[in-house]
Amino acid sequence: MLPETLGVVGLDALGRSVAWRATRRGVKRVIGYALHPRNGVTAVKTGAVTELVSDVRRTARAAQLVLVSAAPLRSMELLERLAPLLAERGVYCTDVASVKAAMVMKAASLGLTGSFAGSYVQGKIDDTGLTGVQPGHLEGAIAYVTALPGGDPAAREVADFWKRAVGVEPVMLDAEVLDQVLAWTTHLPRLVAMTLVTALARQGPKGMTLGEKALAATALALDGADELVQVLLLNREAVLQALKGVGTELEALRTAVSRGDEGAIGIWLERARSWRSRFTS
Repeated sequence: MLPETLGVVGLDALGRSVAWRATRRGVKRVIGYALHPRNGVTAVKTGAVTELVSDVRRTARAAQLVLVSAAPLRSMELLERLAPLLAERGVYCTDVASVKAAMVMKAASLGLTGSFAGSYVQGKIDDTGLTGVQPGHLEGAIAYVTALPGGDPAAREVADFWKRAVGVEPVMLDAEVLDQVLAWTTHLPRLVAMTLVTALARQGPKGMTLGEKALAATALALDGADELVQVLLLNREAVLQALKGVGTELEALRTAVSRGDEGAIGIWLERARSWRSRFTS
């Protein structure tokens, strides 16, 4: 769908990027609700939204589709506040939190089967925020869309929104499957980076400086920890499986090194290099 009016709740980097692209693809009115005032100011200055509101419910009163862009628990809280209006007006809604099964269950408990589908966007997002006309934001991105049980029609509308209003390719995926994917490809890399930082801080040589490789490998540890705590609790089983997988591989490497097994070390390293090279253009 290409809504005449879009509501964006949470004007972080992703929320602003979606709003900005939507205005340039024909959405006439974009109503924004900022969780942090400075994000609202940035959204107005860059033309990502056409207006700001101070009451989150005003987005659902005016829009045909509402996007919630916030951490998982905050997204659930906002969805609960919006639910009566969404159901009453038949407004479609989606979120972009990095946990999906919990969001789907929350939406179902609020009676939003006919209007809600979860989303997760994988693509280029500048965390510094929009500072001007940047058409590369979300270019070539994928929006995974997860339906509620019995909510396929709403999921199709949300998928169509991503394609028509944002120019992002939608892919339908079961919420639990997506949570497994996110555990391995989004949450685990952050945890590995933080584990490396912790090891360097607690056990590394005293007075050391971080070289280029260490700085690159630990960059993800700079991400906020508050949201990650929520993710670990809400997507616990999938994250535990991913952590176990990394532990298994590290133990295999440790064993090979302790034995001085040059062949096993070489195979381990080459397998990793070869698989990763498939994603290098």
